[in-house]
Formats: sequence, C-alpha cells, structure tokens
Amino acid sequence: MTALPPQPATVLVGRGRELGLLRAALAAAIAGHGRLVLLAGEPGIGKTRLAEELARHAVEQGATVTWGHCWEGPGAPAFWPWIQLLRAQIRESDPSGLRAQLGAGAGDIAQLILELHERLPGIAPPPVVEESAARFRLFDSVATSGSQQAPSLTVSTMSTSFCAPRSHPGHVINARMAELLGGAEAVSSTTAARLAN
Repeated sequence: MTALPPQPATVLVGRGRELGLLRAALAAAIAGHGRLVLLAGEPGIGKTRLAEELARHAVEQGATVTWGHCWEGPGAPAFWPWIQLLRAQIRESDPSGLRAQLGAGAGDIAQLILELHERLPGIAPPPVVEESAARFRLFDSVATSGSQQAPSLTVSTMSTSFCAPRSHPGHVINARMAELLGGAEAVSSTTAARLAN
C-alpha cells in the first residue's frame, strides 16, 4: 500500500473533537459499518494533517491505509484519487483474491485501471449501454470493489475555495460512494484516504 507521509515534527493541537469524530468513524468501519467522511475548510487549516493523524491511528489499530491525491491543476484524469486507491488495492492483492474483490465490476474498473488486464487476463468488457448507465455502473463498481472484504472508511478533504457544481464527476462519484458506505454526502475531494481493517 502507499506509504504514509513522514511523521510531522509538530503535535496536532486544537483538533481533539474532530479527531475524536474521525476515530469513532474508524472504529465503526472496523466493526463492519463503512463510512465516508468529508473534511472541509479553508486552504491550510489542517485537513490533510488531520487525515494523516487518523491514518497513523488506523495503522496502530491494524488497519490498511491507502492514499490518493487530486492534482489541482489541469490535465489530471477523471477520478484520479480513486484510481490511485484502486491501483494500490490491485498491486497488493493476489490475482485470485483480486478477482473476488472486484467481482462483476472488474470490466468496468478496467476502463479506469488499464493494467488490471495484465493482472487478470480475460476480463470481460462491460456491456454497451447508454452513457449515463455506463457511468453509474462504473461508480457502483468502484464503490463496491472490495466490499466482500472488510468495510472501509473513506476520508475526503476539500478546500472550501473549490466548490464543484453538483454535476461535476467528483461530486457524483463521492455522492455514490457516500450512499454505498452509509456516510454523509460529499462534494469533491482534494485528498482521499481509504482506511480498511
């Protein structure tokens, strides 16, 4: 899995309440109740630092942690943080376990992660359907990948200086993830961390 960021030289101060809420969400995920949490705030307020602190706690609890980061400039592929999370999952899984994790959505996910064809030869392409149905299948496949394993906690940070329209792909996929994970609706992410037991 992706390495954690280096240990910060400073102690996390003034975020006890927020860290408590995040730790409770992690405990719920470890107990079998997946969650999606959105950390929103002004740039530089400490959203990523808070997520890093939770990730360290998750590792101490025996959870697996993967990270995905948005590229805030032009040129990044759609769903970039989710692609990074899925690539980490694909890299760390043996082929037979991976096939079970991805299930019927493997063909949809292989549209995002082309190297999946190398790991799992013979993946059937998804059916040809209208664009909105294909997009829903893709979101559903990404959101449910690995759901046969442990539930996950997905933490997404968002700068309040960036408010995507509700039709933005980041909003749509995060809203679907939130629905499937049982969490609150999210808008768009600049950093996503998936924490799984």
